[in-house]
Amino acid sequence: MRTIELNGEQVQILQSQKKIRYFVSGLGGGKTFCLGAFVALKGLFTNPKFRGALILIGAPTYDQLNRSTMPGFYNALEKFNILHDIDFIVNKMPPKDWGIKPYSYSDNKNIITAKNGAYAIFDYVSGGGKKWRGIEADIILLDEVRDIDVGSINTLIGRLRGKCFKTLFDKEKYAMLCVTTPPDDIRPLLQMKERAINDGDVEFVEGSSYSNIANLPAGYIDSLISMYGGIDSPLTRREVFGEMVNINTQAFFYAFVPSINVANDIKTYNDAPIYVSHDYNINKLCGVVAQVVGFEDGAGGVSYELNILDNPVTTIIDVQRHKSQNVISTAAARVLERWRNYEIYYCGDRSGSSGAVAAARYDMNSVEQFKTALNVSSKNMLFNKYNLRYPPANPSHKYSYLLCNLAFNKIKINISAHCKDLLSDLNCAFIDVSKTGILQLHKDSGDFSMGSADAFRYLIHALFGTGSKLNLLKDYIEDKNTN
Repeated sequence: MRTIELNGEQVQILQSQKKIRYFVSGLGGGKTFCLGAFVALKGLFTNPKFRGALILIGAPTYDQLNRSTMPGFYNALEKFNILHDIDFIVNKMPPKDWGIKPYSYSDNKNIITAKNGAYAIFDYVSGGGKKWRGIEADIILLDEVRDIDVGSINTLIGRLRGKCFKTLFDKEKYAMLCVTTPPDDIRPLLQMKERAINDGDVEFVEGSSYSNIANLPAGYIDSLISMYGGIDSPLTRREVFGEMVNINTQAFFYAFVPSINVANDIKTYNDAPIYVSHDYNINKLCGVVAQVVGFEDGAGGVSYELNILDNPVTTIIDVQRHKSQNVISTAAARVLERWRNYEIYYCGDRSGSSGAVAAARYDMNSVEQFKTALNVSSKNMLFNKYNLRYPPANPSHKYSYLLCNLAFNKIKINISAHCKDLLSDLNCAFIDVSKTGILQLHKDSGDFSMGSADAFRYLIHALFGTGSKLNLLKDYIEDKNTN
């Protein structure tokens, strides 16, 4: 077996003999790696005595499970020389020469079958853990429990009564290992930490990104600190140093710096397309118009600039002034006044493609009306996470919070000083991360419409989000899978 260098907190949590174990650390602290390391070091997929053992592997969402938890789990197994399709299989019937039964003869979806006869079920965990009722597990491994409801965790603790360990009870103990970065609401973790002091069955280990610096790419922690607003930022203390801190409010676009991102004169490139994004509000339809330009960076790569050129805001008064059919036709006409001679790509509010919502607001499908009015072809519709189809919903504020600030840090964003409504939103938008995570305006602002900020974030997702050509989250996600 190759030599594996575990950090001190990983060693402490993996050597613990407690039934319930919590490992709380910063990003890149090696938390997800511990889930696979636990299985490897215990021999759950290799030792014949664990034939019939059942392991549950959970995360708060399918996206988290497939994007981070399972890749990190498999990466850890591989480093311990436990190999896919040799020592275990996924979503398949076991080969006959293994001499073991499948977990199910009808459906092995989300099932890992090990050559030694152990099994693992991996799935998302929510809704009080109802889907796990009736299952008897020997080991439970949970990733990012910060986003798993307490009811689900309590239900799963009650499922630690697997048949394999029951026969090995004198030598093997049931265990649930939970790993996470600190949550928005720190109360459940503080209660578990206090419980660890008085309860012989609970282990609580805290670490930071620096604890695992030997296994992280050069500059990774520095980039996190920059992304989260500097060394003294409450977000840095939470996401990097692993501190459980209460954060009441935080600027939503904290990486936006007016002295850097606002310009009086921005060049328009005649050979570059125009990107248009709108947010559909009844009385105030806000839009942003932008160009993306790539430049050779001198190192064989390309650096990108996003130039926000225009911020058309259309109201009912504008409709009356222009004697137009409705707000959408007026807004489209205002875009075409300046940008008619450019190839136009379009994205925006997902609710605009909902017949019920659009009918209540504009008497027809808003997206289709804009598409027609702007003469945009289907191939130029940028509702892409799913190629050119509409995403199932608008991106969550939590995802936008990460992606928009990554965009400000990773590429050059220039916003015209004439985009008054957008600049007001960027300066005044706050997020309440201690409660619901809803985008809010600062109380001192008289206008509570966030239309321009929403149009801006929809554009950022279409251009740089998951599934786009310039996926800013790709490297960030891969870094999180590092030991």
